[in-house]
Amino acid sequence: MEAILWDGHKQLKGTIKFNQDTLAFIMDDFELTNLNFQIEYKEIDHVSHFRLYDITNEGIEIICKDGKQNIFIVDDRNAFRKIISEKISLSKQTF
Repeated sequence: MEAILWDGHKQLKGTIKFNQDTLAFIMDDFELTNLNFQIEYKEIDHVSHFRLYDITNEGIEIICKDGKQNIFIVDDRNAFRKIISEKISLSKQTF
């Protein structure tokens, strides 16, 4: 799923991949490097909608248990929420 990681000042274009245990974000400009990241589903505290000013309603905010926040702008936030909710639910069943 194509996405933009928003840090409040910059936009980093990339792709989100929903792996078995992690959400991976691969930045377009750095796809051949190690400058990508993964979030374990079991470390996600909650996911909510995020409105980026008056620019878009397609924002998703992921808050991890350690307090870290990642905001993504996606094409279809409802599809994203459905997938991530299923993955989080499955990760809780594996304990």
